[in-house]
Amino acid sequence: MVKKYFIITVYIILTTSIYVKAGQYNLLDFSNTIGLSNKSITCFYQDKKGFIWVGTTNGLNRFDGYQFKSFTYNPKDSLSLDGNIIYTILEISSEKLLLSTSGGFFIFNPKDESFRKTKISGMNNFYMVNFGLDGNGNLWGLQDLKTLIKIDTLTYSIKQTIHLDSLMPNKNAGINFALAYYDNKLWLGGSLGIIVFDINSKKAKLITSDIDPMFMQMSGFRPVSYTHLAGDSQMTLP
Repeated sequence: MVKKYFIITVYIILTTSIYVKAGQYNLLDFSNTIGLSNKSITCFYQDKKGFIWVGTTNGLNRFDGYQFKSFTYNPKDSLSLDGNIIYTILEISSEKLLLSTSGGFFIFNPKDESFRKTKISGMNNFYMVNFGLDGNGNLWGLQDLKTLIKIDTLTYSIKQTIHLDSLMPNKNAGINFALAYYDNKLWLGGSLGIIVFDINSKKAKLITSDIDPMFMQMSGFRPVSYTHLAGDSQMTLP
């Protein structure tokens, strides 16, 4: 059974794991000396079973609350991870993971621990900085930090491309690092603040915020409410 941890900040994944015991925080330092493939962390993700997946510049790692198991490239195994820099991790259907890596896109099957390379038809670049699933099972990704891409997860082909600059009144959406889906909207964290894109109306609104977009990318950002993000001002979408 996966040991439950209370994750306080991104630094827990970078250097420590914290759990609550008798009102005290106990810090455990995790590094590549106990199984982590590399201490240079690029992303992390918690799946539905509670496992913590940690992407690094040298492979993928699964943490069960006690120890790490690493997955890296093995030239003798055609189903190993052929792309050791992990950019993004996302759980998709059938409890499989979709990975964006330096070697392209891979689908990881935990049942046999295999990695199968997946080509997304129509993409110019072979990786995305970040992506997320909407309520209809469509995959939305950020490409070149300025473009939203909607991908059909059945055919892994591009269904729609949206240039973020075109959605803003001044035609400038800045550069965007983080993406999350919540409440039928895509929440994008970038250099100008938080852009909220309504999937139905295809309209966007900029919410200024003092949240560091790089922290949003690393911490698995999930919006809670407009009021929380926008301070005292009440923000509504068209």
